[in-house]
Amino acid sequence: MAESVLGDTIHSVTDFQPMPLSAVKILRLHGYRDLGRVSTPIREAAREAVEMASPLLKPAGVFRIVRVDVSAPATVRVEDGATLRGAEVVRLLRGAQYGAVFVATIRISLALCARMSETVPPPEITEEGETG
Repeated sequence: MAESVLGDTIHSVTDFQPMPLSAVKILRLHGYRDLGRVSTPIREAAREAVEMASPLLKPAGVFRIVRVDVSAPATVRVEDGATLRGAEVVRLLRGAQYGAVFVATIRISLALCARMSETVPPPEITEEGETG
């Protein structure tokens, strides 16, 4: 149940495929249409940029499941004392007992959300309508 991932535990997700990067992509992003006309120093700089940037683009994410209280009209209180304000936040979390605080690197936010839903099963609903 969700209780097993609550609290101070921070869960890491790092087994995502890195974002593909190539010197050709870098050159195209910088407006080079005819790659045959690109000078050798510029090509070399693009290749070096790929070598330098590739390790930085390795996707990773961390998340923590927390209890939330949505009792105020435009405020969500998180168990650690943080407060989130805004009608949209309240609308999204209304009726929820738990929320996820997460940070994700480039291009993995949807994959991280999918992984989180695998990690935290939905709560069981009892006959009284409360989670158990």
